[in-house]
Amino acid sequence: LKLENKPMNMSTTNNNESRNSLPSPSQVYLELIADMIHVSPAMLRLAVRYAGVERIALVSDAIAASGLGDGIHHLGRLRVRVERGVAKLEGSDVIAGSTILLDKAFKNMASLGYKVTEIFMMSSTAPARSADADRVERIGILRPGYTADLVILNRSLQVVTTIIGGRIIYKDKDFNKFLSL
Repeated sequence: LKLENKPMNMSTTNNNESRNSLPSPSQVYLELIADMIHVSPAMLRLAVRYAGVERIALVSDAIAASGLGDGIHHLGRLRVRVERGVAKLEGSDVIAGSTILLDKAFKNMASLGYKVTEIFMMSSTAPARSADADRVERIGILRPGYTADLVILNRSLQVVTTIIGGRIIYKDKDFNKFLSL
């Protein structure tokens, strides 16, 4: 739960509301790890319904083992066992962080029925706004004068190209096919 750059006043003037009620959706950004492990599909839907796609910031909480597959990895001095994408401290059931990357979080949200435009808002614009980076660093929005950091996905939501600062830093083998569409 991240408040929008201002202190949260939990007291209310309405006697029907609890002094400890949730702030209104317009006051918060909810940062969610959409790996279906940290936050279940039902809770993801509830959070989006509560705050709206404009106030959800998809995050990865990715640890160094992300993308390395199952096995034993390290998180600082701690040994972490990754099994089926779930990272746990070795010898326990304690989750050690996430192994999800945002392209997979994007796919997970699509699997829950959200539109690409809604997921774009949750994975780019809302996170930038939550940190005031849309205004200060001019990121998170496709608009003249903003930094051209882009991830281009195909119809299957696979990453085709990554552009940072207007420069292509990654393109997959299907990049040229993508350009001909």
